[in-house]
Amino acid sequence: MSDVFLELYREDMIDAEHYIYLHTKLLLNRYCVIGEKLMENHNIMVGVYLYDQQHQKAWVGGAPHIPQGYLEYSNGLSLAQDIAPGNEIPIYIRNIIAIDNVKTSKNSIALNHQDGLLSNGLLSFCCIPILHKTSNIGHIILLTSDPFDWRKLDTSGIFSSAQFLEEKLLDNKERFIRIASNQIK
Repeated sequence: MSDVFLELYREDMIDAEHYIYLHTKLLLNRYCVIGEKLMENHNIMVGVYLYDQQHQKAWVGGAPHIPQGYLEYSNGLSLAQDIAPGNEIPIYIRNIIAIDNVKTSKNSIALNHQDGLLSNGLLSFCCIPILHKTSNIGHIILLTSDPFDWRKLDTSGIFSSAQFLEEKLLDNKERFIRIASNQIK
């Protein structure tokens, strides 16, 4: 598929920005599928969101198996409500946050997104930041349709692969967000 995008670019059917966007989307979807395969005995769905710090929005980078309704809810979503007073970014862009059961959680992040999650049959989530030095790139989200104790999950594979993503996304993030935000308008 990557070769198809390259050929479209070479034939001037897409510009450089769209080539980078499509290539990045393909990379992130592959990452999600591999992550889901690593955790398949837990029925975990994996997504990657890129954070637009200037506009305080999240953009879906990859999420091949997350319910369409949740993707529609969350793509381009303003994250302003998730930023604690005195901070500049949502907590899950800097720290891991794990919610075992959205229905019973009193966590402000869970409460902020409870309707979007529950209306799509999602009952538990874990967010893992994607950071590179001082750059806040976004986050990986793990979702389940059942309550889940995230302490039982071996996330070492997800953490090590997040480092791979950090370097790949560092250069492409701004271009990706520019294309993604124009598709929503």
